[in-house]
Amino acid sequence: MSSDFPKYLDCTSLRAELLDLLDSIQLAGVGEDILPQIVVVGDQSSGKSSALTALTGIEFPRHQTACTQFATEIRLRRSSECPQHRIRAWILLDKTAPRSDEERQALENFGKELAIEKFLPPGPHTIFASKDKLVIEKSGPNLPALTLVDLPGLVKNANERQTTADLKLIEELSDIYMKDPASIILAVVSGAYEFVNAAILDKVTQWDPEGARTLGLLTKPDAADREHITEEFIKLMMRRDSNKQYHFQLGWHVLLNPDASSRPTMQERKQREAQYWIGSKWAKLPAYMRGADALRSRLSRHLQNEIARRLPAIQERIQEWEHLCVAGLGKLGPVLVSERDKAKELGRLFSLSHQLIQQAVYGTRINPPGIQFFPDEHDPNGIPAQNLRAIVVAESDTFESEFRLLGLRARFTDKSGKVDVKAKREFAKRVVEPFLPQIQGRQLPGDPDTRAPYLVFKRYSKQWHHLARAYEQKIERACVAFLAELKECAWPPRTREPLEQNHLRNRFTKLWKAARNELETISWETFQLEIPPFDREYNKCIAEAVKPQAAAESGNQLSDAEKVVEQMFAYYMLAERVFIRNVIYQVAERHLLSGMMRLFETAEVMGMTDEIIDKIIAEDEEAKEARRVLELDMERIQDARKKCDVVAARTSPRLDIETMPDDAPGDEDYPHNGHVNPDGLARSEDGDSRFVSVNNIVGSDDRTPRCT
Repeated sequence: MSSDFPKYLDCTSLRAELLDLLDSIQLAGVGEDILPQIVVVGDQSSGKSSALTALTGIEFPRHQTACTQFATEIRLRRSSECPQHRIRAWILLDKTAPRSDEERQALENFGKELAIEKFLPPGPHTIFASKDKLVIEKSGPNLPALTLVDLPGLVKNANERQTTADLKLIEELSDIYMKDPASIILAVVSGAYEFVNAAILDKVTQWDPEGARTLGLLTKPDAADREHITEEFIKLMMRRDSNKQYHFQLGWHVLLNPDASSRPTMQERKQREAQYWIGSKWAKLPAYMRGADALRSRLSRHLQNEIARRLPAIQERIQEWEHLCVAGLGKLGPVLVSERDKAKELGRLFSLSHQLIQQAVYGTRINPPGIQFFPDEHDPNGIPAQNLRAIVVAESDTFESEFRLLGLRARFTDKSGKVDVKAKREFAKRVVEPFLPQIQGRQLPGDPDTRAPYLVFKRYSKQWHHLARAYEQKIERACVAFLAELKECAWPPRTREPLEQNHLRNRFTKLWKAARNELETISWETFQLEIPPFDREYNKCIAEAVKPQAAAESGNQLSDAEKVVEQMFAYYMLAERVFIRNVIYQVAERHLLSGMMRLFETAEVMGMTDEIIDKIIAEDEEAKEARRVLELDMERIQDARKKCDVVAARTSPRLDIETMPDDAPGDEDYPHNGHVNPDGLARSEDGDSRFVSVNNIVGSDDRTPRCT
């Protein structure tokens, strides 16, 4: 074993733990996009199926018409629980595929224990290609820890079994897996033809141009012998040719395929391979670059190293999903069995809601422990609905400004606020003077009509009620938006609609009706009672208004219409302040905001019947199913987290992934009698070159041949 290659990482137990972690994360359904995986790709009839059989011991169809029809994940797991090999299979569905409920359920229920000889019988299949993934797990004693994903072989031209649409789907499927930076690509190339004709190599250079995560696999080396292209392949594998785009950083490997008609056992295949290498040109390659056993070990190492490399990201993703599960279960609330538990939980939710409303109405916006309701950051879209007091203040300021601007029918002041005497006189002559004869009462000739200023005031302030009603509706909508956020934050999803139907809708309806009735009362009192102002400001306003008029007229007396205008205008200025204040104080504050604080009084729960409490708080079947799924997810996620923590503790901080050689075996795995020569090549006792650079032999006492 190389002195700088940590033995503890290479041990079988840690390798099994890493792959067990991989399985746990997949089962939990978290982090699929960052999980490392070995994907087996190649042209159709490149020998992929035979290579998979050599690696896994599972017999795949190998006749000429057989082909992989979907992504197949093969898992090898060592298990002492079953004395014989056992195979299980199930389907991971493509969630984007349109399917009926019956078809989806049937596929999800698929999963059996299978005998090896019955698994994947040869012959045509009814559906050619799919984005679903078939998972095959083989467990038993003395199995290596390894996971592979087999993809359908690339086909150049459509045929009677493979349509153009099938070929497009195969290419899309290959692209999805190969472009994933977490994928380790095992590119299978047949020795039956020159490697430059292999379409899969073009795909590899497209998605892994640096070759950083690709291991090339040459199959059918005996065919290369027959085609007299063996030396070309050996030069490529040892990086002695000019095809640098295929000099993959993970190197190359060669594997002997049995005849399509033969079904050798694993032991028979191993013996035939060993006999074939002896005396062949392929013996020039280091032992770790030849044969199924060496390939299995290399792949397993690459996978475990990649898992270890990605542990921090995997841990972070697991933590994110665990938090999501906790939040989901928190939204569902505790499990409620007895009526007392239900009443207690409903009382707790009422108390929390009352507390949040109180904080919002007072504007203190302090979040209770464990609740993040009031936002802390600026919202570019405007004041958040949770900040109810801030919204009311802004709307009240706008109401006051718009009321003073739009509440009067005629304006007697200029932009600077100076009284426009001419405008007053024109208004009196045009509007009031024709109006006075129409309201003539029983007063004696020459006596003023005391009701005239009130009547003109009504015409002059006709927009008041409309502006006040618009303001009341804005505050009402703000309350509705706040309650929607409150339910979203504090109440479990299953309770929101029942709460609305059985409590909140009725209570809030009473609240806004009371506010609207109050507004109607204020408007009626303002325009119908004709109450004198009883305010010294009125006389002051009259005096201030007459001065500029008298000065302008050089002592001339005001007409009756002009006097009415002055009285009306002075009364308007006083009534305006009172009306604005009453609408804000009595409609918005007293009925809407103070009424909001009475929506969730905990004493109300004590007066509710068990039936009403059940309707609001009890779990329906959908909520029960959601809880079951979340609890199962949580169990799986916690299992994955525990395994991840154990693996992280064993691989950090001692493991330096960045400097670790990926595919160099240890001395005890591949014994040899190599010597380093001045030409930079390791040679065996009989002088055969191993084509290994001295720079790749790590440690002065380590003479293990390597290829990078």
